Amino acid sequence: GHMTTLELPAAFAAAAMEEATLRLLEFITALFTRAAPTLRMDLQQQGILLVGHGGLLPGLSARFEAELGLAIHVPADPGRCLVRGLARFRLGSPRADKEAVPRDAPVDLYPLEA
Repeated sequence: GHMTTLELPAAFAAAAMEEATLRLLEFITALFTRAAPTLRMDLQQQGILLVGHGGLLPGLSARFEAELGLAIHVPADPGRCLVRGLARFRLGSPRADKEAVPRDAPVDLYPLEA
């Protein structure tokens, strides 16, 4: 196993990031415009929780805020928050009566940082 290193210009990475950022902005905008009025109001009041390690990219949350007009919150450990959110969605959160939450039930991701 010999590894080969490929060096790419910084402009290549910047172009790839720009394309991904534009796609995310389009996706979030489309979701926001199709969302129920109560969800839109919640997003306008509370903002968006940006999870996953991409949230740590310099300038990303500020750009999202500027272009979406919504507050963007990045947890201290966005990768861990993402994994915990996916696990909670997949497994369901236990209720007091020990029943699993139905898969289509809303999931509050904000306490995942704790």
